[in-house]
Amino acid sequence: MRSSTRTADWWTAEDYAAFQRKCQAVAEWYDGQEVYPGIACSGALTISENVADLGADVNVLKSAQDEAQRLLKDDPALTKPEHRALRERIDRLFSANSDSFN
Repeated sequence: MRSSTRTADWWTAEDYAAFQRKCQAVAEWYDGQEVYPGIACSGALTISENVADLGADVNVLKSAQDEAQRLLKDDPALTKPEHRALRERIDRLFSANSDSFN
């Protein structure tokens, strides 16, 4: 049995142009990044993987943000015993970088 697949171009011209510009920026950033001592990345050759990785990164960051908001809604001052280590880490981070905030 032979199947036929029809594809649809669902991009608007403006959306596709914006996507191409963003891909170009990603390729330019990755281009020349050293992936191993003496071996540089080709942003153009790795663009699909790089864009996919960035998409995954966005999802991970969104999940972390959602969890942080949930945690702070439940315990804004991070005073619960289970949040002690987190509170101590935040305190150390801000005290170590206090000059950065002035």
